[in-house]
Amino acid sequence: FDSHVEAHVDKRTGETRFEVHQSLRYWGSQRLYDTVHFADRDGNLVAQRLDHARRGDDTMCPNSDFNGDCALTMKLVFSVDETQLRAAMTRAEGWDLKFKGRPNGRDDLRIRIVPAEIEGLLLAVDDYRATLSA
Repeated sequence: FDSHVEAHVDKRTGETRFEVHQSLRYWGSQRLYDTVHFADRDGNLVAQRLDHARRGDDTMCPNSDFNGDCALTMKLVFSVDETQLRAAMTRAEGWDLKFKGRPNGRDDLRIRIVPAEIEGLLLAVDDYRATLSA
């Protein structure tokens, strides 16, 4: 599993789009993820649709219909606003996310993004924005 936060800054306007990326590799049958759950800046539980849930190059799967168990990969992405990231950064324990799998919770994927990662990204974005206005 690999999770990280990305920022995409428009060089002309300085507008920034933030995204959380989750890559996973697992053994089993195809999974379907379409929602991520997390606490918002006020502590309320949010269920947000993913922007993307893409399957990887699953050439290691011997079954061309992907009906059986094999090694599979996915990339999950969702957008998040800067205010939410700044609030998540203040949580000492980190920002907990749950990518929702099957209705019974069997394939749910829980991750935590540590505050230092969010802080480092926001500092880099702030520094970059300062060069745009200079």
